[in-house]
Amino acid sequence: MRTALARELVRLLPTVVRGTAPGIIAIAGADAGAQDTDDPARHHAAAEKPARTLARSISVVVALSGPAVFVTDDTNGSRITNGDGLLAQVAGGAVMSAFAAVDEDRFATSSQ
Repeated sequence: MRTALARELVRLLPTVVRGTAPGIIAIAGADAGAQDTDDPARHHAAAEKPARTLARSISVVVALSGPAVFVTDDTNGSRITNGDGLLAQVAGGAVMSAFAAVDEDRFATSSQ
């Protein structure tokens, strides 16, 4: 049910989509086999390609939450490594969206 709601919200064409690895993989419609790992680092790495696919398909910036946040607009990709694994549990997407709203380069403002 959450995946269906997330896909419905994505159809509204947001500026930034932020999610955990399983969420981004599901929204992008990627192979569920990519989620079959207990290793968070491998799980996160497996979600980078679906994140790029989602970014390209709806022209949006995707932020993949985790110990290292991966931000992409498909053309560009940036890894922000000064975070903490707990940040994936924080609802900070509104702050990221606010920054993205004030600059035409949504990737640059979302990846800083």
